[in-house]
Amino acid sequence: MGNGLIDLSGFAGYEDIVAFTFNYRTNVFGFPNAEDIPLEQRNLGLHDQRLALAWVQANARAFGGDPEKVTIWGESAGAASVDIHIHGYADARPPPFRAGIMSSGQMSFGLFSGTGSGRDTQPWKDFAALVGCGGADSLSCMRSVPAEKLIQSIAKAPKLRIVPLVDNVTVPANRAAAWRDERVAKVPLLMSTMAEEGRALVNRNITVPRFVETYLPEPLVTKEQRDAIISHYRSKSRLRTDFDVVAAIYTDFLWQCPQQMLANASASIKNPAWNAYINASVAELLPEKYHFLGKFHGADVVLLFSTPTFEAHPGGFRFSPKLYTFANYLRGIIGRFVRNPSGGPGWPAVRSSYQPWDVATLGDVNDEQSAGATPVNRTQLDADCSVFADIYPLVEQALSLS
Repeated sequence: MGNGLIDLSGFAGYEDIVAFTFNYRTNVFGFPNAEDIPLEQRNLGLHDQRLALAWVQANARAFGGDPEKVTIWGESAGAASVDIHIHGYADARPPPFRAGIMSSGQMSFGLFSGTGSGRDTQPWKDFAALVGCGGADSLSCMRSVPAEKLIQSIAKAPKLRIVPLVDNVTVPANRAAAWRDERVAKVPLLMSTMAEEGRALVNRNITVPRFVETYLPEPLVTKEQRDAIISHYRSKSRLRTDFDVVAAIYTDFLWQCPQQMLANASASIKNPAWNAYINASVAELLPEKYHFLGKFHGADVVLLFSTPTFEAHPGGFRFSPKLYTFANYLRGIIGRFVRNPSGGPGWPAVRSSYQPWDVATLGDVNDEQSAGATPVNRTQLDADCSVFADIYPLVEQALSLS
């Protein structure tokens, strides 16, 4: 994150690496799908990122770095950007990075693989009309509107869908097929998801029927499939409420299973990939009213980039000894991979000779807190994902036509 919220200096110092971060444009500033802009120029946010990667190549040595040893790393939408660049630099020899880290995100499989079409300019037109720029010359008019007003207008348009566009320059079509066909930059990958991604991302008062109607609608999913999914998750004793069930389905369907699909796709083309399941809570750092969030989306960012200390002081978080130890271990995993991606982070690669013991749990194992990585049999993870197995191909087909 290039907005100052994340301080990389401690991370870089502890792990003896050079860390760069940068800003890039988002929303209508970064992805203006206006007819007056050539399609290949509309993904401005991704072009910003490409410019930053070129800058690192040109200037890394001035900071003591090596342009041949660049690892790109992102969390959530940032992880999706990493995936996008792995596609976008498929033909580069070499690409401007030698490895990638995707923390809680990707953009090739499942519902998060959806992108925009250059033909669908209606969201842009609707937003232009909202700010008083409806009409034939909307682009010129929008450029004259102060940025502050545009930001305020974005907040008033919660259903506004501004996303990266398939331009076959920065974003290719059907990225799942591109993985299968080896049309990607082949670099070692480290991927991870939080154990309870969905608990911070779904409404706490949502009901199971309402959720499945929204995310698993007919005819994409048959009634029999929906019933099987609900039955599978309701059978888990730890999921006591509708919120628990919905958060678990959301976690698996949108995050963990697609991430595992990408890891498998990478390994199937002999591109090394490591996958981790982070099962650690930062609840002790939060007010009690937020403890229900559990091991939520973004908790790894807190662990990796906060300032852990045993004594509270301005700018620091007071970690317990166990959490302090785990945070340092997690940071070390990333540092180890950045320094030597081909060597891996310290557990078996996906589809290696150790399979099915080829996914690592970082943190709690069987309710016991651990400061290390525990290779786990992914049979249970596969069982959870198997209830969606017939749905993902339909999602891929539907999104490839959009």
